[in-house]
Amino acid sequence: MAPRPLHLVDQARLGPAPARAALRGAALWPATGNPADALLPQERPKPGEDCKRFLNQNEIGLLLDAAVDPYRLPIATAIFMGLRIGELLGLTWEDIDFKAGVIKVRFQATRPGERARLKRRRHDAPWSLCPSS
Repeated sequence: MAPRPLHLVDQARLGPAPARAALRGAALWPATGNPADALLPQERPKPGEDCKRFLNQNEIGLLLDAAVDPYRLPIATAIFMGLRIGELLGLTWEDIDFKAGVIKVRFQATRPGERARLKRRRHDAPWSLCPSS
């Protein structure tokens, strides 16, 4: 009798404890097969499932109107500078040059609360505080 297929997609959605149980089950899987091959059609990720949706101008206005201090400024900065949350949280005052009107995005915040240098070199160029439209 073949091992019961793991519901990996559901396990991953529920957090670390179910994922840990799924991995424990995967360790028991026969070494001759790939557990992904046993996924049922409803367990397989759908094409385009991870597509990102961007806010339109109206939605940005609604978000900023609903944002309260102290969150409004970081949200606005992330939106208008195109920063990811880690890049935003990695900024310090030394990264902002008000005279030149630029922000240098060189670091990102990590899960343990530390700053790590960005791996991509394109971020070494300063970003304008007043992007042209």
